[in-house]
Amino acid sequence: MSREEPGYPRAVDLRAAVDRDGPHVVVSTAGEIDLWSADLLREALHDADQPNPDVLVVDLREATFLDSTGLGVLAGALRRQRERGNYLALVVSQGSISKVLAITGMDRVFPIFDTPEDAWKSLSEDQPSGAPNGQQSDSA
Repeated sequence: MSREEPGYPRAVDLRAAVDRDGPHVVVSTAGEIDLWSADLLREALHDADQPNPDVLVVDLREATFLDSTGLGVLAGALRRQRERGNYLALVVSQGSISKVLAITGMDRVFPIFDTPEDAWKSLSEDQPSGAPNGQQSDSA
């Protein structure tokens, strides 16, 4: 099958790395988070979940694209963290990822920060899990 034919799976353009720093874990991403690469992100988030971090930060500053499949993977990770009474935050720079989160309303669901350090500092305070942007959430 040639690359021009419909249904040909394209190469995955995503890198995801897990970095542990005590109770804090960062999953750093670079590239496109979409239907083709969502499993790679899901695996990295699963690896980061072990052993049950207090704060899980997903660094999307080097991500170039995020579709609904990727959003679903992130939402599932947020749900798992909340069920354990832990935190999940996104680190996002201005650009296409920020726009996707705003358009979909997910910027009101995920706490979003400029750096992992900002997330750790804010979430280490006694706040409800998953409160957006360091603010208390009615749904938490």
